Amino acid sequence: HDDYITAQGDGGSGESYVINVQSGEGTRVTWCGQTVYPDLWVAPSDTSLRYNATYRTELVARQSTPHGAVATVNATTYNRRMSDTLIRRVTNPTLASLDFAAYDSNVLLFDPTQYEVAPPETVPALNDLHFNKLAAGSIVNTIAETPLTEAERFKPLAWEPMTTWLEDVWDFDRAFDLSLIGLDIEEYTWGDSYVSEAYQRITTAYLRENGEMWVKVEFQPWVTFLNGVSDEDEDGFPELYGRVPSSIVSEELAHVLHHEYMAPVERDDLDSWEESLAERWYARFLTKALRKTDTTRWFNALPQETRDLLGREPDALISAKPHERLIHLAILVEYTDAVQ
Repeated sequence: HDDYITAQGDGGSGESYVINVQSGEGTRVTWCGQTVYPDLWVAPSDTSLRYNATYRTELVARQSTPHGAVATVNATTYNRRMSDTLIRRVTNPTLASLDFAAYDSNVLLFDPTQYEVAPPETVPALNDLHFNKLAAGSIVNTIAETPLTEAERFKPLAWEPMTTWLEDVWDFDRAFDLSLIGLDIEEYTWGDSYVSEAYQRITTAYLRENGEMWVKVEFQPWVTFLNGVSDEDEDGFPELYGRVPSSIVSEELAHVLHHEYMAPVERDDLDSWEESLAERWYARFLTKALRKTDTTRWFNALPQETRDLLGREPDALISAKPHERLIHLAILVEYTDAVQ
């Protein structure tokens, strides 16, 4: 690591230290075999990432799936595994874009447990990673290898809230087969049923104008035994893409997504959306909708740099405490003059 060296303590104790080169401060990381002391974790470094601001912006911004109406305001500092704040800006929002802003690469959805898993005896090649649910022969490693047009790529849908909306609002029975694809892929355990967290899950869907649906499957950072699966956006979560079987995506389902779920949301609907999201997440993440109570206090407590990025108090603010960490999701909503 560019910023740290290790050193053995003097006096014959044999204890080891990690020393920060710039500050000269050292941290003892061994304690005569005692295990009650915490380990020291050091983030990976990249010299060009730290000192080249332009490259840093480009690299970190790729952590989020590109969306034409959703931007990550704090993209240059945001890390989907360690940050305590995610700030998104949504222009001319739809229910789909609001849900995407809340779900895509959100740190509060990340389980930081680093499971140690043994590779299976046989690891399928990339082409065979359809989990018996995605269309055989459609699996590719990058989005450029899909038939998605540029316009279709910039209208991604967050999988979990999309399927929930289809079941709750549209028609549970007709949406169930689509939801089941995601559930079955999450439950694929590679022969190890002792790991409580899903090895992989569908995170994103892309709906084509012709009714086809393509999805992105992301693997957890600790899944390191895959063949031919890379991390295209370099966010620590390897991914692949595949097509949902055409028999699952009916013409009616595609129509209701295009014309209802992806339809504009009025300003008056933002409060109810925020409250519904907090209620949906509460059991897992202890979420609270703060817009009407603590938004001003939260905004004023932010570092000046972050307040400058926001520019104003957010239109939606949700606090969460997963894994004993306090995390905030802030969303700015902007309407152009043409759309109210």
